[in-house]
Amino acid sequence: MLDQVVAATHEKIGTRRQGSASPNLIADANWASCQKHPWIGDIAPGRPVHAARDDLAGSLLS
Repeated sequence: MLDQVVAATHEKIGTRRQGSASPNLIADANWASCQKHPWIGDIAPGRPVHAARDDLAGSLLS
């Protein structure tokens, strides 16, 4: 779900030239996204990392 919100925000920003969008435009789009989806601030932005049990046990024992 977060991926869809981020993608929609990036579509709003776009770029007018070959360079990146202005910081104000990016900030405005991010703020509008947070206003529309207030739950964004409640979740971690990273992805979970899963280690295999054997790998985890081995790293703890060494």
